[in-house]
Amino acid sequence: MSIADGLLAAIEEINNLDKKLARDIGEQIDSQARTLQALKNEVEAKAFAPHAFRSLPPAKKEQFEKLKVTELRAIASRMALPGRSKYTRKATIIQFLIENKAPLAPSYEQLLAFWVEHSR
Repeated sequence: MSIADGLLAAIEEINNLDKKLARDIGEQIDSQARTLQALKNEVEAKAFAPHAFRSLPPAKKEQFEKLKVTELRAIASRMALPGRSKYTRKATIIQFLIENKAPLAPSYEQLLAFWVEHSR
């Protein structure tokens, strides 16, 4: 093998490594773009949720009384109601939700449980 053949082989190997590196970088950029888009969609959905919940009809006191305190607090959190953290007793949380015309908005876990139960 001559020196020229050796140099040509080295250049070809370098070019192949450059192509592989460019392909790997492109895949990394695509992966990061997908991740960032998913995060953006999640943030937009969380920002939209309180307004969407307000468009639902308000729940009645009897409906709220069937729920646990953690579920009541979750409704207030999903609606992003100001002052929601200062109420600790079930009766005061229910009154707070009624005053703010909160709907009986199901959580993701409740929707998933409903779907699992009724898809059999």
